Amino acid sequence: MWILLFEIILPVNNILPKPSIVLQSFDDLLQKYQLGWNYLSTLSAIYLPMLVAHYICKFLFPVILQKNVFSDIVLSLQWFSRNIPGIILAMILIYWFPRSEVTKFIFAFLISFTSFMFKSKYMAEINLGRIGSEYSLSLQSFGIGTNSISREVIWKAIQPNLMAHIIRQNIYLWASVIIFEYVNLGFGIGTLLRKILQFRDLSALVMIFIIIGISIFISMQLLKLNKNKFHFWKA
Repeated sequence: MWILLFEIILPVNNILPKPSIVLQSFDDLLQKYQLGWNYLSTLSAIYLPMLVAHYICKFLFPVILQKNVFSDIVLSLQWFSRNIPGIILAMILIYWFPRSEVTKFIFAFLISFTSFMFKSKYMAEINLGRIGSEYSLSLQSFGIGTNSISREVIWKAIQPNLMAHIIRQNIYLWASVIIFEYVNLGFGIGTLLRKILQFRDLSALVMIFIIIGISIFISMQLLKLNKNKFHFWKA
């Protein structure tokens, strides 16, 4: 429909450019806007902190389940994250470390880490409620420690639900990192978007939105494939 209307029927306009012009703008994105480096910067800022947050959450998982100072801090952060928008955290980090590339990695890590912590604790409590304390006590009677039970039993039990949460979190993380880059003016798609808007390059703007959309779609499919192949069981 877009090709039919804007390539053949309608004249050049400021709503949507011709598809042929949009395709030609891809070369401009590579040459003038350095799409390659900016794209890799955004991609690494999304998935590297997510991966690190997942493994740190796994390492700290036994501590989260216990009643201690750390778990109390996690619960207090839960209130903070629910009531304070992530953009506020972004503004604070940008103010403290302007134009720092490390900052967006910290920002993405904090979003992923707090989200994974809350979700894993919540799902663990649900699973513990289902199996009851007798199951845990029976495992301990065989000499299995509580930390091993947490990591090897409960953590694995919540993986399908946690992966489903990661899939839902994916779009939010893409949007958050791009907005962060737009404000921070470092490397990344957000900075590229800002330059495109400054130059009022409509064809490049449409092309970059297409690239973002395709990237999110592919990443969602890969995450779903990972879930269906490696975390397919039900607790």
